[in-house]
Amino acid sequence: MYKNYFKELKRCIDLLDIDEIERIERLIVDTIKNKGNIYIIGNGGSSSTASHYVVDFAKKLDFNSLPRVNIYSLSDNISTITAYANDISYEDIYFEQLKNKILKSDVLIVLSASGKSKNLVKAAKYAKNMNASVVSIVGKFEGEILNFSDYKVIIDSKDYGIIEDIHLSLNHAISSNIKEEYSNE
Repeated sequence: MYKNYFKELKRCIDLLDIDEIERIERLIVDTIKNKGNIYIIGNGGSSSTASHYVVDFAKKLDFNSLPRVNIYSLSDNISTITAYANDISYEDIYFEQLKNKILKSDVLIVLSASGKSKNLVKAAKYAKNMNASVVSIVGKFEGEILNFSDYKVIIDSKDYGIIEDIHLSLNHAISSNIKEEYSNE
């Protein structure tokens, strides 16, 4: 069982579109340089990974050659999430947080296994309508989120564990690469 899991994880990592990951990295760096905001969302395990992205990007990339990173996980304030879910709908928990906030200079990163969750799709659609850049990192479910994404990393799996492992691996890879590239300037 363990060998099969790790074999599948390695297979999916080997199939990642490195060119697209490099495009996402450039987008993130440009957003940081232009002092734009990066918002990140996800549900379940992807929600906790969104928080992990904030920690790594905010702390790891805190050095003089780039401005401080403005990155926010919209999953982190449970009081806000439950207020919107209770008073409006669960579908609106991220959309309402982005309303009147996300700008053309900003990025929304969506972490999802299926890419089908209505709350994620609604937020991505709104961000796209506001001319912000939308990055989706999803599994191979052909979810609706892809219709509103400018940048897409599609993980060749429908296994939530594999997909979520790669969500976190991409956080570490991208933030480490940016640190390596810019900390010596």
